[in-house]
Amino acid sequence: MAEEGIHAVLFVLSTRTRISQEEESTLKTLQCIFDSKILDYLIVVFTGGDELEADGQTLDDYLRDGCPEFLTRALRICRGRKVLFNNRTTDKDKKVKQIKQLLAHVADVRNQNGGKPYTDQMHHQIKESKKRAAEAEASQNLILEYDEKMRRMAQILERRLKENSEAHVRALRELREAHMPVQPPRDVPVFHPFPQFRAPPPGCNIM
Repeated sequence: MAEEGIHAVLFVLSTRTRISQEEESTLKTLQCIFDSKILDYLIVVFTGGDELEADGQTLDDYLRDGCPEFLTRALRICRGRKVLFNNRTTDKDKKVKQIKQLLAHVADVRNQNGGKPYTDQMHHQIKESKKRAAEAEASQNLILEYDEKMRRMAQILERRLKENSEAHVRALRELREAHMPVQPPRDVPVFHPFPQFRAPPPGCNIM
């Protein structure tokens, strides 16, 4: 990184070929190294303007035909800073116009970021901030995991207490039934094997 920091990042693409996954990987690598904050300093430079002119197309026409999602997002974040270069032109006025357009985008980058370049200190601050956020997220995950374990333990304990309570009730009922005297049904007559002797009614002779 430059001693004073990065004032602008030029992301160069060619209109001669369709934008591929390789360009997307390059931009992702840039964000991995410097964080997504680097997109605030981005200017997308397209080369091959001569071929677009030969086909009667503008840069907007080229992008409208099939701009990848990652590039659409990057252009939105960097406030649409893009410039088309015709490298083969011999027109001095056109060359000057291209350079002025690029410098205007550089000035826009400075204004957007308050004149502050992307520095090592900013890079370290972002990394520390992300590290703290990751640690806070990990701590929150541990708390949620602990709460979930406690909830499961409470459910298991409640289920076992309920099972033990039901088993205790059954045991008491069986114990009472085992010591309870058997009572015959009320509507069934009871026959004694040796009924008590009764005197015969008058007029009956017993031999």
